[in-house]
Amino acid sequence: MQAKQSEGSADLWLVTYSDMVTLLLAFFVLLLSFSTVDIERFERTILSLQQALGILTGGRTMVSEPDVDMGSISDRHHRQHLQSLQAYQLLSVRMQIQESLEEAGLHEEVDLSLTERGLVLRFADQVLFARGHAEILPSAARILESLLPVLEEIPNLLRIEGHTCDLPINTARFPSNWELSGARATNVLQYVLANSGIHPERLSASGYGEYRPVASNDDAEGRARNRRVDVVILRLGAAEYEPPSRSPEVKP
Repeated sequence: MQAKQSEGSADLWLVTYSDMVTLLLAFFVLLLSFSTVDIERFERTILSLQQALGILTGGRTMVSEPDVDMGSISDRHHRQHLQSLQAYQLLSVRMQIQESLEEAGLHEEVDLSLTERGLVLRFADQVLFARGHAEILPSAARILESLLPVLEEIPNLLRIEGHTCDLPINTARFPSNWELSGARATNVLQYVLANSGIHPERLSASGYGEYRPVASNDDAEGRARNRRVDVVILRLGAAEYEPPSRSPEVKP
């Protein structure tokens, strides 16, 4: 009887040992889970830092995913920075032009709007031209002259765009609205060249006829809005999409 009890008591240490091993296993599993969370948190921190700064080089990451192209992230941040600078510059130009127009009492003659292309200065056709004609009215000179000092100081390209309504025209000089809109834009360009120090390479003129309306042509009010000349101060980055200017070394 005592022998059996001794054998049973001797086996009790196995229970204690198994409990200890189980506890140790649980403890190491817990440590492993903590370390996994720390690694994931570290990886997220590194990726956030890379995205925020955009200056770290690409390569293998600690996660089993495709490489992060840090060059593209850096380029994206660089483009966003340039776009912000360009937008700020156009806002500054708008304020200067608005101030010049208000000082001359002409702020109601020109509509200013910021677009993806740049700052648009919109003139209704009756402000600059007589109906069906392309010669700049003498009264328009005061408006244009109030803008020239600001346009001279900025480096942006300037695009002058002529537009008409859909009413047809058929004269010896203007067989269609194409010719009328193009002539009006060109005459404004020639006026700017003759009365300012703006370099010709900064200027261009386009005629769009009736095909770029900003309002409906179903009534007189809409047609009046469509008859216009836009002077577009292109954003600074737009120059890279323009045809290259002629190098001084290249002879015609």
